[in-house]
Amino acid sequence: SEMRAAGFELDAADSTVMMLGLAEAGRLESALALFRRAGRVDASMHRARLAILARGGLSAQAEGAMRDMAAAGFVLDLRAYGALVDAHCTANDVEAAIDVLARARAAGVQPDERMFGALVDACARSSRFSTAMGLIEEMEAQRLPVEALRESCREVLSERARRAADIERDNLREGVSDSPLWTERFKFWLGLPNDLYAQDEWSKRSDGGNRGARNLLLEPGAGMGIASRQASIEPQPVRVSRAART
Repeated sequence: SEMRAAGFELDAADSTVMMLGLAEAGRLESALALFRRAGRVDASMHRARLAILARGGLSAQAEGAMRDMAAAGFVLDLRAYGALVDAHCTANDVEAAIDVLARARAAGVQPDERMFGALVDACARSSRFSTAMGLIEEMEAQRLPVEALRESCREVLSERARRAADIERDNLREGVSDSPLWTERFKFWLGLPNDLYAQDEWSKRSDGGNRGARNLLLEPGAGMGIASRQASIEPQPVRVSRAART
C-alpha cells in the first residue's frame, strides 16, 4: 500500500515475493488477498498461490486455483501438481493426493522425489502402509534417493508409537488401515524392529534388517506399483505383539 501511495506499481515478481513472505509470516489471507488485487498475474504468482493454499491445507481452494491457472493459459507443471499434492496431504486426504499423482502422470508430468516423499509421509501417518511401500518401490525403480524419507518415516512411526491406542484403533478400522502384516513390512523397510523377525534374530542382523527385503518379505506384491498392488490379494493378517506397537 505504501509503495502504491508513493507511485510505485508492483510487478508480478514483486507480488510473488511479497505473497510468499506474507505466507512465511503466517499471514495466509493477506497473501491471497494480494493475489486477488494484482493487476497482471503470471505463472509464478499462480504457483505461489498454490503453495500458500497447500501450506494451509486448503485443498478445495487449491483445486480451484489449478483450474484458474489452466484457464489462464499457463502450463500445469511439476511445481503446480506438487503443491496440489501437498494441499491434499496437509488436509489428510491421501486418496485425493494419490488421484493428483495419477492426473500428473496422465498430463505427462513425472513425480519427483519431493512429491513421492509427501505421499509416502501422508500414507505413513494414515497407516496406509501397502500404498507407501508401492510408492517406495517406484522411487527405488527410478533410482530416486530414499534415505531422507526413511528417516522422516521413522520419526512418524516413533510419534505414532507414543499413541499406541490410536494405532490399534486404526488397524481395526475397516477400509482405512492395512492389515498388521503391511505395518510390519513397512517397519522392516525402515530398519525398525518388527514381527517379521524374532527379536533375537533381529539383533544379530548387522544391516538393521534392510538387506534382502525385496526377496525375503515382499511377496505377494514385490516389485508391483500402486495399481498392481491394490489389485493383488491382500496378505493374511499376522498377530502383532504389544511390544511391536510400542
